[in-house]
This record gives sequence, structure tokens and C-alpha cells, in this order.
Amino acid sequence: MPSGTSTRFTREQAVTMLDIQDLSVVIHRPGRQVAALSNVSFTVAPGEVVGLVGESGGGKSMVARAIVGMLPPGSRATGRVGFDGADVLRMDAADLAAHRGRGAAICFQNPRGALSPTRTVGRQLIDRLVTHQDMTGDRARESAKELFESVGIRNPARRLEAYPHELSGGMAQRVMISLATGCAPGLLIADEPTTGLDVTLTREILRQFRHAADTDGRGVLLISHDLASIAEVCDRVVVLYAGTVVETGPAAKVLHEPAHPYTRALLRSVPDVRGGRVVATAGGMPLMTSAPHDCPFAPRCTHATGDCRTSRPETTPLADGWSLACFHPQQAPLFAAPTASSSDAAPAAISPSGDHLYAEKSGIEVAEEGRAARERGAASKASAAREPSAAREPSAAREEGAAREPSAAREPSAARDGGAARESNAARESGAAREVGAARESSAALESGAARESGAAPEAGAARSETGAADRVPADTGRVVLRVEDAHVVYRSRFGSGGHHALRGVSLELKAGETLGVVGESGCGKSTLAKLIMGLVEPSAGSVEVAGKSVKKRSRVERTRAQMVFQDPIGSLSPRRTVGDSIAEPLRAAKVSTAERAQKTEAALTRMELDSSILSRLPHELSGGQAQRIGIARALVGQPDLIVFDEPTSALDVTVQAQILDVIADVAADAGHGSVFISHDLATVRGFADRVVVLYLGRVVEEGPVDEVFDRPRHPYTRALLGSAPRLGETRTPAVQLVKDLDEAGAATGCALAARCPFVTDTCRSQEQTLQSYGESRAACWRVPELPALIEKS
Repeated sequence: MPSGTSTRFTREQAVTMLDIQDLSVVIHRPGRQVAALSNVSFTVAPGEVVGLVGESGGGKSMVARAIVGMLPPGSRATGRVGFDGADVLRMDAADLAAHRGRGAAICFQNPRGALSPTRTVGRQLIDRLVTHQDMTGDRARESAKELFESVGIRNPARRLEAYPHELSGGMAQRVMISLATGCAPGLLIADEPTTGLDVTLTREILRQFRHAADTDGRGVLLISHDLASIAEVCDRVVVLYAGTVVETGPAAKVLHEPAHPYTRALLRSVPDVRGGRVVATAGGMPLMTSAPHDCPFAPRCTHATGDCRTSRPETTPLADGWSLACFHPQQAPLFAAPTASSSDAAPAAISPSGDHLYAEKSGIEVAEEGRAARERGAASKASAAREPSAAREPSAAREEGAAREPSAAREPSAARDGGAARESNAARESGAAREVGAARESSAALESGAARESGAAPEAGAARSETGAADRVPADTGRVVLRVEDAHVVYRSRFGSGGHHALRGVSLELKAGETLGVVGESGCGKSTLAKLIMGLVEPSAGSVEVAGKSVKKRSRVERTRAQMVFQDPIGSLSPRRTVGDSIAEPLRAAKVSTAERAQKTEAALTRMELDSSILSRLPHELSGGQAQRIGIARALVGQPDLIVFDEPTSALDVTVQAQILDVIADVAADAGHGSVFISHDLATVRGFADRVVVLYLGRVVEEGPVDEVFDRPRHPYTRALLGSAPRLGETRTPAVQLVKDLDEAGAATGCALAARCPFVTDTCRSQEQTLQSYGESRAACWRVPELPALIEKS
């Protein structure tokens, strides 16, 4: 349960604000129809935060649209969406307009996209208040200032005059919350409000929704694929799969002792900052053409029997307020009861049951096992490290580890992304197809996380070490693929003097076979560093070399030696080029012959476990997971010296993330190249990086082996980041809490963190800090030795 429940709003707690009963939505399209929702039922009470979770395509956003009466054209809805006694499905246009202003309001995933780019955010909020609250202009402006202050926006008068593009992601999302709460709606709907935000902003935005429920008595429906965040702030959870509710109940039960196999599979797909196995769920969300007459999860479920394939399970209660639709509930707990802790406390204990999600250990044990796993990988793959070309060969990669899944039992493009499953509902409904789907999925993949029985290949995630890091090939000793020395990047202003100092004195080195993680808040210089490495921006001072060649002096062919995988998988592909053309692009730049291009393109596609039939498709015909696999194939096809991954999974839902991360783990383990993995998801970085660099306002404030930095962070900023990362199984209070937002920190004289650090002194403000060695890592803070005592006192 979320912390702070003792101060919760209690007025009218027995009253149900939102009461959805048997909601079904069918969308009619030319030549076909889609059953988007089938008999969905749940409630939201005043002062309650309810999480709505599930994979993309499961119907979460359709539920939100039904609540505010914004179903797509061609939709037919049945059932009841009760709101304060009225049925939203039967409201006329005038009633709906009032309902959207004062009854329910939505905070969208992309706040900048939802805000008008041609009007100031203040004008947009003031107009809303004048329209729905009957305020005068002056009163509306004062109310707008008060709303900005209530969501943590400092200097509200100045922010009212800002345009959306002038705001950070977190500030724009706070403006969105102000717009939603300005008319005092009874229900707030947050549709993926923290996707793409860093851990500190995510924590703050979620705190705003919790505050709205606790102090104002608003009901909150939080739609998210971030299950750890859901666990921290929600009272109850509703799990959707293929438009049906498969499990619902108290968050402490559903997310720590899940009973439905799908809920358990979702939780196994979540990486954890403490380390742990992540198991990708094979297959994908089916496209339902009619209400299911059987269990829609059966093709992917290891516990499916004949009953699951011939009849639909009814929703049955397990305990007070906890119910699920499953013939074979699995009630062995994944976690012990959630515990409250500080960010420096030991990890929460796991239930003694053998069926647990993460192998919990102390930080020292995790670090030692991580190193041991890498050493085992080094011993077993030493020959591959000395033969980079062989290690990169798709067939060799497939043979090593028995391809992780027999190819005969895998549908190439659907096994992980579910493309075929989404395109063919007939196949889903076929009993034979269900048997094939069940054969594809091993019980280890979804439940045990252990290796398959003798003679069977291990599931993708199960092959990883307990720390979450793949067994790595040792670095090609001495071959440096990236060297950055004292690099500065300054974006000059077009008007007058001055500019923005994006990077300040960054130095790093990367060898073949290594993976370097880069973490930090949004705006700290991570993407600028990626552009610098790729040669997309030139250093204002310092130098950058890739494979021994200055990025300033590379020819077009030499530029192909460094490749990048982007955050937006579909947006990074040309909409007019086929998949085959996109993958072959680096080969054309390197002047590879047509015949060799075709051979290498198909080999890269095979390594990504995609069928060659996908080569003729255009980007809009791909799922998010398929598109990201194409982006990785494009990066790999020319056998580069360096691959930069820039937030490669932040736009994907949790199960597709796990599938893509599993692919990246294979790529990162290749000894033929080095990898730079940039992410705000600290758990993901821990799973793949050998070393990690922590950036703050363009400076490196800490660096070292990933286990050392994550288990024994030295710098206050690193401690704050790790403390803000949500964790399943724990309710956490960060040991170090930064006192201001990043965009309010300003250009500090002395230590970069001085304006936000709770332990700042005059020395910090006046003297610039340089990296000093502490154990195996280095940190730019002179107070490192006394920080534990300072934290204890605070």
C-alpha cells in the first residue's frame, strides 16, 4: 500500500464515483470488426487510486475513452459506464461537454502533443477556467497561478507566459495536471503519464496524483505499463488482457501475490534496479474479432488445459475485493508483503516459496554473483571473443545456447512480437493453433524462470544471470572502439552572447566487448553525448575517436563503423522505405555489392528472429517491437565497431521491452563491438552494462563498474537517482532527496549539484569538484566519506 495512507481523504468513502459494469465495445471497420472490450467491470471510489495495467492492445486506452465519451467512430458500446449516478454511454452532447470539464479529465501521455504549440500554457489554462468555471479573466489568472503552485511549479507568473516547447517534460506534465484539475473534476484519468520521463520526474508526477486522491478526494485511474510505479501509488489494480479483466484486487495482493498466469508473466518482464532474472513472454496480444468464448491467454499460458481452450473462465472471488478469471489460479506469492524502507536499506525479503520473481541478495552478494557470472561467460566464450566475425555470425549465435528456443517451434515474426497473432484471430481461435502456441512457451518462461528440462532450450530471459546481466564475452583486450577526451559541447545562442553548455569536460573509454551505461535525468546531456559520439554535433573543445579515427575526419564509409538504435522505433525508419531497404542502408553507404547486401540483410533479420517475408513491409505495418528489432538489425548489419542505444525501450510496453532487452543482451555480449546504452531506466542499465557513467548537467559525477556504482553509490546525485527508482516489493523513501527541479537548478558555480543538494556547503558552492577514486569507482564530491553519517542525521 502507498505510504501516507493515514492522512487520506475519507469523506464519502463508501460512495462509488465510477462504476463500470459489463462494458463491451465493438469497433466496425470496412470488411472486419474488432472486439476492443468484452464485459469489463470495475469501480473507482473518491480518494482512491486504481491502476489499469496490461500490454499494448489490451484495451486500457479504450476504457479511458469510454469513461469520457470519446469512443472512436464506428464504435458500438454496451453495458454501463456509471458516473455519479448517470450513464456516460447515454449522455447527449451537452451533458458530455459538462462531464469532460467537471466530471472526468484526462492527463495524456504526451503533454507537449496535447497542448497547443501556438498559445502560452497560461492562456490555455485561463480559457478553460473561464469556460467551465464561469470566472472572469483576472480571477482565472489568479486561479491559474494557484493551480501551478499546487503542482509544484515555482515562479508561476513567469511560467504562465511560457509556450509548451519551452518547458521540460516534467514541467509540461505538471501543466497538463493543472489543466485536468482546474475544473475540480471528480475523476482524474492518467494515460501513461510518466512514459519517457526519468526516475526523479516519474516519482514527482506520481506523487501529484497520489496527493490529488489523498487531499482532494478525487478518484484517480492510472493507466501505465510501469508496474513498479503502480505498486507504489495505487490502492487497487485492474489487469486487462485482450479487452477482458483477468484479475483485479488490492495492489498489495495482485502485484505481490498474483494469481493469474498473465499477471505473473507481466511481473516477470519487469527489470529491477537490484538485479534479477527478467523473463520475456513469448507471443503477443491477439486481435479479437468477437467476444472470447474461451480463455484468450490460453495460447501463451503454460497451465492451459482443454477447459481453457473450449470455455471462458468466469470471474470468481479469491478474497475480499480480489477476483480473477482463470481455471488454474497460481497463488504462490512472488514477493513477501511490501516493506517500507529508505533507499539505503537492505532489499525487501522474498517469500520462502520456491516460486519467486527475483533472487534477492545483499548488494555485496549481487555484485559478487554478477562478476562470477561474467567470469563464467568469459571462460565459455573466450574463443568467440578472439574471433569477432564468428561471434557476429547469425548461425553461430543461434547455435550457441541452442538458439534459446527451437526454430521449428517458433513463428519467426510472431514469437516475440505477436505480429501474426494480432493479424490472425482465426489462428487464435483454432485449437491446433493453441496447441502450437502452448508448445512454443515453456513453463520456465512464465513461471519458474529456471532452465528447461534436459534436451530443451532455455527460454530467453532464463538464460541470463541472476543479476539480470547476460553472461558477457570478455573485451577484446586493448582494442579501444571509443575514446572521448575532455569533450565540451556548447550550443551558441542566435541572439547576442552566451549559450547552453550541454557537456563539460566529459572523458570516457570503451573497448570492444564492453557495454557502457549512461544514466541521468532528462536534460543532463545523455542524448547530446550520443550525438557527439555519432558525429552529429562537433565538440566545442576536446576530442572524440571511434576505432582510432577522429569523428571529424571520417569518410562516409568510416562513419558506418558507428551505428545508433533510436528511442522511437517507427519514427526512426523512413516511412517510404521497405524494411529491407532500411536494413541495407549502412551497406549501401559502405558500397557493398547488391548480392552481398541481400545476404547480409537476411542474416541480420534471422538474428532478430524475424521472417524474411517482413522485408517488403513499410514501417506503419510493424508493431513497436518488430520496428525496434528492425532498428537493431540495421545497426548490426554492417558489423560496426560501436553501437549506441539511445533509450531503445522507453516507448514500448513491459512485455515487448523484455523481448527487445533480451535481443539487446545478445547484441551487447558480442565481442566484435562496443555498446553504449543510454537510458533513464536504471534497472535496465544494471541488467546490461559492465560500467556506468552518471551524468549531471553535462558533467560526469560518478563512474565505475555497474555493480559497484549501484550497490555502493558515492555521489549524492547517484544516491538520489537510485532512491527514486520504483521497486516491486518495497515502498521506498529516498535517502537523498533533491531540493529543486533540474530546470530550476541554474548554472552552478562550483559543484554542479550545489543548487539542489541537501548537504551543500560554502565549499561546494565555490569549488568545482573533480572525479576522485573511492574503491573501484570515482565520484566528484569531496563529502563522500561523511555522506553516510549525514544521511543518517537527515
